[in-house]
Amino acid sequence: MLQNYTSNEFYADRLSHRLALAKKWLDRILFFTVAAVFVTVWLGLVLKKEDAGALMDRFSGTFAKWIFEEPYSQERMLGIFGLVFLANAGPSIVFFVRKNWVFPKASMTLRGYATVHSKEVVKLPRSRGATKTPKAFYVYVSHPVTGNVIPVEISEGWYTNLEVGNRVNVHYHPSSDNVVYLINS
Repeated sequence: MLQNYTSNEFYADRLSHRLALAKKWLDRILFFTVAAVFVTVWLGLVLKKEDAGALMDRFSGTFAKWIFEEPYSQERMLGIFGLVFLANAGPSIVFFVRKNWVFPKASMTLRGYATVHSKEVVKLPRSRGATKTPKAFYVYVSHPVTGNVIPVEISEGWYTNLEVGNRVNVHYHPSSDNVVYLINS
């Protein structure tokens, strides 16, 4: 069952946040790796045409054979597309499942106070035709029992009113120190 949070309740999950950061770093690493390979091959083609041509002739069909020829070519292609999909959608899927089924709102029975450690504004990618840059407003609060710092995305209005060191009402799960939800009261 989907969990309904009111406009003054903000769910936070440290694991999902870390997965999103790991995905961001993986995207950067892959981008710079592909860019470095492209520049290296291009320089090789420009500076040493004969050597680069011989090397490309030597390995010309290896990759295509491995991907497109039997046995198991369909499984390989599905595996590659599946990994790309999971790398992009994984953090969102984990967040949705943990929020609605693993740690639903009703299971967060303990109450306490959390201290705001820091604040951060994250600029999000602009969609096509948008005139303003969308932003996400995060506060980093400590778990009431363990002290683990958990990032929480909150509304802009509450973000401007909160200061570092403020205490906020929080509900948390008895068996997990990675999941809380804040209440703006």
